[in-house]
Amino acid sequence: MSRPGSSPPSRIDTSDAARELFFVFGAATLYYLVRGLASGRSEEALANARRVAAVEKQLGICVESAVQAHTLRSPLQVGAWNAVYLWGHLPLLATFAAWLYTANREVYGRLRRVFLISQALGAAIYYLFPVAPPRLMPAEYGYVDTLADRHEIHYQLGSVRLFLNEYAAMPSLHFGWSLLMTAGLLSGVGGWKAGVTAVLSPIASMASIVATANHWVLDAVGGAAVMALAFGAERRFFGANAGKSGSSAQDGVSSP
Repeated sequence: MSRPGSSPPSRIDTSDAARELFFVFGAATLYYLVRGLASGRSEEALANARRVAAVEKQLGICVESAVQAHTLRSPLQVGAWNAVYLWGHLPLLATFAAWLYTANREVYGRLRRVFLISQALGAAIYYLFPVAPPRLMPAEYGYVDTLADRHEIHYQLGSVRLFLNEYAAMPSLHFGWSLLMTAGLLSGVGGWKAGVTAVLSPIASMASIVATANHWVLDAVGGAAVMALAFGAERRFFGANAGKSGSSAQDGVSSP
């Protein structure tokens, strides 16, 4: 159910939906290609990761090792957090986007712009400040790549490396985009179920990225900061015009 005053669900124009799918898929593919091309700077990424870990220690939030040690005690926990990490990111984001496209086109259009802005910001930071995730730190750090161990994900395959930058830990858009879904749930629908889901989504995302040794805690902070900047930029460059024109649901879909 849409909130009062929000755009009601509208009938889907097949051609519009196809164009939207093509545009979003193309933008996402370009993002991952650009991110992958910025890979290969291992020494710089490891040095930056050590800096991130040092800052966390100063702040008293260097909890990655303790969290993963607790996770590794239970194969059930490992499997659960692996599943959340894998299925709670792009598959869930795509499902959420498809639902929001039909449920509230105006909110969908706004969040799509935020999504694209966050991609651009993230790609720039990955290039300027590569950071290795905990799982790629030297053995003495004690981190385990739970995804590779359990699911035999081979990062070195050519088909994977084309889209992969293993040194793109900071910012964590894995976490950042969970906040995007939270924003959509809070502004696109009502009811307590949406509120509970909106709260649980980033909590589960945060736990999974740390438990699987794919991100530092500060990576999540960076992801939240990128999303805040993306929301601010969207409001600055599109919000006023949208308000003046009383943008329709269709305007939200077609606006870049």
